Amino acid sequence: MNLDWLLVTPDFGRSDAWHFSFVTKFLLGISLHQNKLPIWNSTMGAGFPLIGEGQIGAFYLPNILLFRLFDPVIAYNLALILAMVMLGWGMYLWLRLMHYKPLPSLFAAATLTLSGMVITQLPHIALIQGFSLFPWIAAVTVLLSQKKTTVILSLWAILVSQQLLAGFPQASFITVLFVSCYYLWLIKDHQTKLSDIVWYAVAALLSLGLSAIQLFPSWEFLSQSSVAGGLDPQTASYFSYPLKHILTLIAPFALGNPKVGSYPAFTDFDGSIFWENVGGIGLLPIVLFIALIILSLGRPPKQGSTLFFIATTLFSLLLMLGKYSPLYLIYSFFPFNLFRVPSRFIWIFIPSILLLATEAWTKLWQISKYKTFIRTSLIAAAVTNTVFLLYSWYPYHAIEPASEWLTPPPSVRFVKSEQGRVITIGAEAVHNRIFLSDGWTTPGSYQFLRNALAPDINALWNVPSAQVYAGRFLRRPTIFDELLAQHLTADENAATVSATGKKLLDLLSVKTILTALPLTHAGFVEAESWETSPSRRARRPRRTFAQ
Repeated sequence: MNLDWLLVTPDFGRSDAWHFSFVTKFLLGISLHQNKLPIWNSTMGAGFPLIGEGQIGAFYLPNILLFRLFDPVIAYNLALILAMVMLGWGMYLWLRLMHYKPLPSLFAAATLTLSGMVITQLPHIALIQGFSLFPWIAAVTVLLSQKKTTVILSLWAILVSQQLLAGFPQASFITVLFVSCYYLWLIKDHQTKLSDIVWYAVAALLSLGLSAIQLFPSWEFLSQSSVAGGLDPQTASYFSYPLKHILTLIAPFALGNPKVGSYPAFTDFDGSIFWENVGGIGLLPIVLFIALIILSLGRPPKQGSTLFFIATTLFSLLLMLGKYSPLYLIYSFFPFNLFRVPSRFIWIFIPSILLLATEAWTKLWQISKYKTFIRTSLIAAAVTNTVFLLYSWYPYHAIEPASEWLTPPPSVRFVKSEQGRVITIGAEAVHNRIFLSDGWTTPGSYQFLRNALAPDINALWNVPSAQVYAGRFLRRPTIFDELLAQHLTADENAATVSATGKKLLDLLSVKTILTALPLTHAGFVEAESWETSPSRRARRPRRTFAQ
């Protein structure tokens, strides 16, 4: 990745990379260069607590260092690269601590780093940063089960606290759920189980103390959010993993490729999102996984952890299935009802498969008969599998020159000449029309959509907006937005603002409406419009209405 380019891969409705991930880190960088913390941002949603929402990762050590030392674009790209490097080396270290040889450990680490599960999630930097610590925490859990020292205990607590501070709590929940079960398995034959559990509990409490600087504002934010009591079961189990996506472990684009617009919209595909479901680890790990299961039939595994990882593979699959699973009721209960997207338990499923594949590699490597043939075949297959992953994912993302995207679009000059906040209408409809037909093969179309100043990119140019895009929303603004939605209606073809809607917008000090749709309005006059050049796909005009 060129360090002065930006990853702007679209999602459904917007680009999480561009509209949220980069914006929050950009604001973090600006604040750190001013020796401040981005506690509150007045340009987002008539005021929004960035640190309380948490995904800005303001207290995560790599973010503090990178965004304090470099400009936001370079720091953002370095943060992504560092997260992938940490993920790979963490997996390698974990396997080596389990006494696997360097070659299969390297293959598993490379496969994890280049998997579809990781590459497709690069637009969600907080998620990637959080899960990059998963294998490190698992590795130190192995050490903690073997030696009870304050150094190891402190290291475990620091890693878990850093994962919490990275800003993606679901990563911490999934990680701690896994390593807690893993630790109990590792100490099952110890004579000092009670002492072992006490050490683990102390480490967990220490990690909470070290991350309290983020936990307290996040807890306050959650208590004031629209989902303070947890999500309802239907919402908590939304974006479950449809079993047919198992095909994507081997053939990542078997069900379509969003890059070219061939993957269906999640609303038409039973709540499926490509980047939450695709495993994309290639054929060899699956063949090795199946080989190990066959080799283990009728005989207890010699490697003590093999049985555990078979269990975690099956159990994580059941959790991934969400509403399709016999365990679906679990999403009615705390803490499972705090999060959406059961598919994210794939972060246990894929590492478990790779660990079992590493065990199978080790068993095959030790076979004396046909030794040369088996070892040569394994190495050749590993190289082929790695090349396949590189070939599959190298052209996947939309990566554009940062200077082109950070240059203020024409709408910024206009709205800054007005007073008050802006509100955006219809940008999602135009975005989705392009996304579902062309994917991101025409990135210029999305670049033109910057004129809509859809949240949160307005904050890049210090344009105050009445809207905000975030992982969770505060209760009072949500109630107001629901009321406004009754009087500001839009479909794919047109939008309407009623007289009552105009009064509600006045309460928010909205002076400008940026719309991608024809607008029937009360109290606004069309002041400016822009259209793309004939060579661009998004030819619908971008209109500005002002009081």
